[in-house]
Amino acid sequence: MLGRLWKRTTEPGAQWGHSTAVLSLGPLPRSANLVSDVGTQVVPRSAPSKRRRQPVEFEDVYPTEKAESEAVVHARALLELMREYCTPGKYIEKGQLERMYGELCQAEGWQRRNWVAIARQLGKMTDKRTGKAGGKKRVGYRVPRS
Repeated sequence: MLGRLWKRTTEPGAQWGHSTAVLSLGPLPRSANLVSDVGTQVVPRSAPSKRRRQPVEFEDVYPTEKAESEAVVHARALLELMREYCTPGKYIEKGQLERMYGELCQAEGWQRRNWVAIARQLGKMTDKRTGKAGGKKRVGYRVPRS
């Protein structure tokens, strides 16, 4: 029986059409830059707008208090120690501050943190300058005036 059906669809002029016909699944895809009008006319898309959206502002219903990092606390304590023992307005060399920080941690019983983290916070709290002395690059932090 299947043989008869097969024969029938392969014969020219059969009532079910040709077996080699492919079903069309819709119109062929067009270029993404073109927009089709109702007619056959093709119109190019306009350029996108250059304006940016306004940023969204969020409000916290439950405000969270951010605890200061240990580096900020240690840098603030080091700054107070600098004010106490050093001349205001002068710069203290980085190596001496590192040593002073180690002594401060030992006296307070704190675990010593990486100097880069402390120096970064200290640089935000006071003026930091780089200069040359004796042919070597030196970094110094200013002792703030009270």
